[in-house]
Amino acid sequence: MGARDGLPILLLHGYTDNSRAWSPLAPYLAGRRLIALDLRGHGGSAIPAGSYRHRHVGP
Repeated sequence: MGARDGLPILLLHGYTDNSRAWSPLAPYLAGRRLIALDLRGHGGSAIPAGSYRHRHVGP
């Protein structure tokens, strides 16, 4: 998202969201390089094999 040579900004979504949550904000950050990713098990990322309970994905 955004300008490839602009100041990079890493956008991390909330617990139950995905990278598309940042789309409405993109026009306001014109000229910046926006890096929005999907955290594990959200949006377009893969769901891990085995258990996927909160205690298994947190610190």
